[in-house]
Amino acid sequence: MTIKKLRELRIVSNIKTKELAEYLDVSSPFVSMVESGKRDIPKGMYKRWIEGIMVLRSQKLQDMRESLNEIDMEQ
Repeated sequence: MTIKKLRELRIVSNIKTKELAEYLDVSSPFVSMVESGKRDIPKGMYKRWIEGIMVLRSQKLQDMRESLNEIDMEQ
């Protein structure tokens, strides 16, 4: 998977640069520079980058499920 694809996946997953940066314990500008091709992704970070997107996406989906459950309980 290319960095361009990782960026697209982050965006469609509604994950902000800041959220991914916090997960990776790096700065938001660092994530932006990697995604724009201005910096290379560190060798050992590629797998963690993908994992971060998956974990954060999963958390967002769980939050959406909980919101839907709350709506169902109100009706």
